[in-house]
Formats: sequence, C-alpha cells, structure tokens
Amino acid sequence: MEKIDKGKTFKLKFSFNIINDSYVKGVLNNTFIVFETFNNLSYLIYSSKYALINCYDIINFQKICEIKDDVVNSCNYVNFNHYSDKKNKRDLVISIYCKWDTLKIWNVNNWECLLILSNINNGSALGCCCFLETKNKNELYIITSCRNNKNNLEPIKVFNLEGKKINDIKNSSYGSMYIESFYDNKYNKNYIFSCNMNCVRSYDFQEKSIYHEYFDKKENELYNHALVYEYENKLTLISTCFQGSIRFWDFHNNILIKKINITPPMIFECGIWDDEYLFVGSDALKLINLKNGEIKYFEDHKNTVVNIKIIKQRDYGKCVISQGIGYNKIILWIFDDKN
Repeated sequence: MEKIDKGKTFKLKFSFNIINDSYVKGVLNNTFIVFETFNNLSYLIYSSKYALINCYDIINFQKICEIKDDVVNSCNYVNFNHYSDKKNKRDLVISIYCKWDTLKIWNVNNWECLLILSNINNGSALGCCCFLETKNKNELYIITSCRNNKNNLEPIKVFNLEGKKINDIKNSSYGSMYIESFYDNKYNKNYIFSCNMNCVRSYDFQEKSIYHEYFDKKENELYNHALVYEYENKLTLISTCFQGSIRFWDFHNNILIKKINITPPMIFECGIWDDEYLFVGSDALKLINLKNGEIKYFEDHKNTVVNIKIIKQRDYGKCVISQGIGYNKIILWIFDDKN
C-alpha cells in the first residue's frame, strides 16, 4: 500500500480468518466483542449458527467453549457487551436478544448465567445494552434501550445486577441503534450516548436527563454507531450513519468539528487508530486518513462489513478484527503503520 501522508506508511502485512463459523442475521452492533480478562486472557465472543455464544482465545487461536443458549427461535439476533469486574475477580458479558426483548448476564470465569431479564420493553424489540459503573458510589448498572424506530417506543432504563429496575432516563423514548456509557474524569460524571434517527443523544446519568442532541441539517439519517475519544485535545463524539457520513462533534460544547462523506454509503461500526486514521465497516473494510480524507479499501470480506474492533494482540501488536454479515468469517488484519 502506498504512502498515506508525508513521511508515514500504512501497510497491510497480512490477514487471516480466525473464526470460520460465525453468523450474523440482520444489522446489529457488537455482534462480536473482544476483551482482555482480569487474569490477562484475551477473548473474542461471537455467535454462530449452532451456538449462540462462542468464546474464542485470540492468543492461542482456539475455541474455549460453546453455549447453545435456550432462547427459543432467537434467529441469531444477538449481540454482546462486556464489563471487567476486577473487584470480584470476574468478567461479565451481556448477551442481548433483540427480537425477544431479553438479556442475560454471564460470569465468564465459569459461564454461569447470573441473570435473565425479559420483557424489558413490554415486548418491543430490545436495542443494544451496556454496563455503567459509577465511580463515586462504586455501583454497577445495566443500561437498556429500545430498538423500534416508529411505534411502542420505550425509554432508556437502568437496572441493577439483580434485575431490579432502578429508574428511566427522562426524554429518552427513541429507537436506538447503539448505546454506550463512559465516565468523564474531568467532569467527574457518567454519561450515556445513544444513536437514533437524525441525531445522537447524550444523557447525564446523575441527572437522568438529556445532555445534548448532536444533529446536522440533513434529515432522515439513521445514526448507527458512535464512540467517544480524545481527539485534537477535545473530548469528541465520532458518529457514523447508514447514509454514508461520519461526523466529529465536540462532546461537551455540541459543536460539529468535521464531517466526512464516503461512497458507497452504509457505514457501520468505526474505530480510531492513533488519532490520524479511522477504520469503518461498509461494503468493505475501509481506512480513512483524517488529515487528507484519502480512503483505502480492504476487500477480503464477501459481504458487507458490519462490525470492527481495534485491539492489541500479544504477538502482532495493534490489529483490526472485522466481521461481515451472514455466514461471513471473522478476519484478523495485521498492519505496519511505522514512520
């Protein structure tokens, strides 16, 4: 691969399939997750046609276990999230069954199911879910969303690990494609952000109310994925949408910093690499140079790339893992981005 900007090269060393039996039905975020456990193991959790939960060791490249979950007719509409519970020396994983409005909490140490929570949205489709840990009270919560985009919309809800509903987030009854939480050390606050039709919304968790709505003039855009990152010395919300735009917002001041359009449209998950590059899932895995807008394509996937993760692997360093929709393999990409 040729030079991407002055004095720096970004080359693909090699790529290979690490998962051959993955399966994704429908467009979801976090259809696989990757994390380092509290005892320094590196796991990839994904769904296959025959086992809704698969745990894979990405250091030794071997499957650890399969769980043939008992959610009837789930049709593989399942996605995941993770929390490292260092206090109790365990890792927790949420498996989220959108169509069946159900989630489960698992202890990764022994894959014991700790909680089954059903009928969260009164039968409406469940959206993405995440954990939220408060720093001041050291409490852990489950944050849920509603995926429906039109009717029977439910608010973002807060549950404890026993499955008891604590409260709702005010003014949050919107269809959500993605939801996540983070703690801002500067402001000493927990925030939630949610990707919706026409905008991304952030919420002040302490106040249980909306913080900002991040939107552009163009209407009828469905925001699909977002992340919060310290970019150019600002806490920045980076968002993608199905219609082919990527936007960078000043998170606290709600100012649009920059906008990038790519073709063909349909952008799914994104991940930032060393402040200068953004990987996105689209018709192929794409690398965007944030300085000059140049786009590179990596086309090993046969189908649309819906999910990507940037990780550090023990033997290969920083890598990208990507997954296509349907019966598509999960690929590990090894790069050389040295000056």
